[in-house]
Amino acid sequence: MPHLKNNKFFSEIRFLLFFLIFAFECFSFVFACDDSILRLVTGVKASDEFSKGLLKMCQLIRSIANDINAFDHASANQKFNDVLKSWVNFSNSFSKNPSISRELDLQKWSDSFHQISTSLGEAKRFLDEKKFQEGHELLEGIVVRMSILASWKQSNEPLETLLNAELLLNSVKPGFKGIGKKELLLGFASFSIELSKLRNKTASESEFESEFTDLSELGKTFQKEVEEAHEYKSSRQLAFYSNLLEKFSKIKAVLLEKRFKDSF
Repeated sequence: MPHLKNNKFFSEIRFLLFFLIFAFECFSFVFACDDSILRLVTGVKASDEFSKGLLKMCQLIRSIANDINAFDHASANQKFNDVLKSWVNFSNSFSKNPSISRELDLQKWSDSFHQISTSLGEAKRFLDEKKFQEGHELLEGIVVRMSILASWKQSNEPLETLLNAELLLNSVKPGFKGIGKKELLLGFASFSIELSKLRNKTASESEFESEFTDLSELGKTFQKEVEEAHEYKSSRQLAFYSNLLEKFSKIKAVLLEKRFKDSF
């Protein structure tokens, strides 16, 4: 019957759309600003204006990153101005009044808002100077810092550890913001500490253990390459870093789906 054929057709279309969205999400963990945590939080608590505000800005930042990759610099600049306006309003509403369920160091809360404001200012300066790649490199860190705010709001310490590790990993890309070899190695040591904390928090789940072991080995390889290489910021270092970032992003995706999803 025709309507049965139509139902089958639409079912196949829905499956194809789901597959494409899933494939895009997996790809975006490494190559675009990741708003997955904020989407989870907002999906569960749609009335949470705090998380909704963060999500809206992060989605706009993600769109800016895509515009820069597509060389649509005029659109990127316009959207970034919208982000700045939204951030000012958001900061005025929440920076002095976290209204969270657990006790939190208010200075730590205030400092986080200041760090995001500083990073937004740096990114704006790069875009104004037409240094779009430099501006692009700051966007992921801004999204991660905003996600950390959401983790504090949700009183989710394991998630905060995951995001702290991600923030540190993003900051040790060879050449990032002019980072030198010594600074990179110190930053990587801090990342390794956060990664160890995260590993301990998921120690009871054996399915994650092999993933962490693989990531640890990749980390040792990257660290050794940086320590021993005669040329800093070489193509080999960037390749090792890319492998490390990709592996971490996969672990993050698995943890969000199987470990943290029900904790929001």
